[in-house]
Amino acid sequence: MGTSSASTILDALHKTSVAANFNLALSEVLGLLPVVIPVTIGFIAVRKGLAFLFKSMHKA
Repeated sequence: MGTSSASTILDALHKTSVAANFNLALSEVLGLLPVVIPVTIGFIAVRKGLAFLFKSMHKA
């Protein structure tokens, strides 16, 4: 009976640590979003701009 309660306590601690690690990872990802979204939009804009310039130069 002592071993069963010890394993139950360890299982509960493991689930808590997994939930804490998930929350930490989620907070890091959410912290990166303000940087990642503008960089992605800028990258797409530069690609479209270069494609337009090359297309214009090819037609000329």
